[in-house]
Amino acid sequence: MERRSFFKSVGVLCGFLWLPATHSLSSGEGFPKPGKDDRCPVCGMFVNKYPKWAAGFVFHSGARYFHCCPKCMVHNLLSVPKYQPGETRENIRQIWITEYYTTRQRDAREVFFIAGTSLVGPMGLDLIPVAGDRAAETLKRDYNGESILRLDQITPDILDKARRGQLK
Repeated sequence: MERRSFFKSVGVLCGFLWLPATHSLSSGEGFPKPGKDDRCPVCGMFVNKYPKWAAGFVFHSGARYFHCCPKCMVHNLLSVPKYQPGETRENIRQIWITEYYTTRQRDAREVFFIAGTSLVGPMGLDLIPVAGDRAAETLKRDYNGESILRLDQITPDILDKARRGQLK
């Protein structure tokens, strides 16, 4: 009887310890950080080697996926069942990106992506995330960008051109 009571207490304690982490992820207050062994599911690169380009998402199940750059993350978003069998894009609870100017993690649905710039990320030409209209216009002008897009405006065609380095 004492043994069962002990394990029940440990289970309750573990439940309370898990609660704050779950709350912060669901409310958008914090974003997960990639560990040294996390690899991009699209290209296989170690994500922690490129912290200024890292991106990722978290499913309602708690599964976390990290990407080496925005381009790989968007590719994964457009092909979730291929990279995470049994999951759908609708099951994603949180999507984050590293903002170009501040290198802070931001909700990917709240930033602009500049396509067709001369900026090169870990996987070559990329979709550059910036926060705010002014930053988007500045980056587009300074780096000869082609277009300013929101996450939901990035089509498979735009992504395919970015992946082949043919945005211009």
